[in-house]
Amino acid sequence: MGLSRHPLLPYISTIFGTICLGFGTTYMLYPRVGYSLYGFSSTPTNPLDWAIMERVMVLYGAKDIFIAAAIYASTWFGTRRSAGFIMLAAGLWRGGDK
Repeated sequence: MGLSRHPLLPYISTIFGTICLGFGTTYMLYPRVGYSLYGFSSTPTNPLDWAIMERVMVLYGAKDIFIAAAIYASTWFGTRRSAGFIMLAAGLWRGGDK
């Protein structure tokens, strides 16, 4: 049996999807906490700046939730090839984000 046919692979990719879902939910529901996860100050300096950053963090969270949904759908309802491409794209996306 090759590595690409290992029975634990769907569960491992589900864990990655759940991590993305957790971060996305945090960014959408608690944008100030998500903002401080990046090491930025969580003390507001200007209310207008915070209003903009909260909206940006909500959009960022929506992107994370979309990636989680793509991982779940391709892992459990798609082919192994589509799941592999989604996981590769998610890995490259995560590497570029941080």
